[in-house]
Amino acid sequence: MPVARGWAQPLLPEGPLRTLNEELHALHARSGYLSSRNIAERIAERPGLRPISHTTVRKTLTDPGLPRLSHVMAVICSSFDGVCGVVHVFQS
Repeated sequence: MPVARGWAQPLLPEGPLRTLNEELHALHARSGYLSSRNIAERIAERPGLRPISHTTVRKTLTDPGLPRLSHVMAVICSSFDGVCGVVHVFQS
């Protein structure tokens, strides 16, 4: 059985954006390396979350630019139920 692995992390200088990206990749690892489609499906199933495409999910983790806060929060919420209430504040 092949071993699941994450997506390539962008090369980023030291700083908050790099820390955010590293934490998102750690979250992806803890989720068992869910596919971007699976993450997008989980987001779409959650009441109160705006659906995002699987390409947006992947871009949130792999693009060197600053991702939208609503996308970051949706990806986090798709993995951890406890933070979903916080997401509504940022998506208003």
